[in-house]
Amino acid sequence: MTDSTTSLYYAVTECVAWIRVQGRANCIVGVDFMTLMKELASKGHRSFTLDLRECILMDSSFLGTLAGLEQEVGIDNLKSGHHRVELAGANQRVADLIENLGLHEYFILSRELPAFPEQWIPVPPSSARNSRLLCSKMSLDAHEVIVRLNPANESKFRDVVEFLKEDVKRLEEGGNSAPPA
Repeated sequence: MTDSTTSLYYAVTECVAWIRVQGRANCIVGVDFMTLMKELASKGHRSFTLDLRECILMDSSFLGTLAGLEQEVGIDNLKSGHHRVELAGANQRVADLIENLGLHEYFILSRELPAFPEQWIPVPPSSARNSRLLCSKMSLDAHEVIVRLNPANESKFRDVVEFLKEDVKRLEEGGNSAPPA
């Protein structure tokens, strides 16, 4: 099953690469998001703002992917002072998830809304949204990042990580490849 209700958009201004998430931020849209972030970073962008005003839900898979990208792309925002990932317009549910998992120190969670770009470029959904294997791998990686960045999360996600490891193994051996419902 694909997630046709979630859309990604981006815009680049003089100093910031913007990404807007409309709908549910989860592993299904996560592959497209990760590809976009890496592409923008490879073009030299180091300051990112996510427009979450219309993001109705962010699950731990997407949050872990975002935290992993912060580490992987070398953004390392709050530690180096040179780069930053700002999350703007997050609803209370999303803000609570970030806080409860102890990942708030890796992002700037803006209470005040910045001046958003007026023109956005849509990101067409890729075929990756149809792959249960990619979704499961991304989810596994994301949850391992969440535990690595905050070991207090290990007990919360122990069973999830084990399930995802088994799911990835089964899918790699030829099990059902449709994404989860």
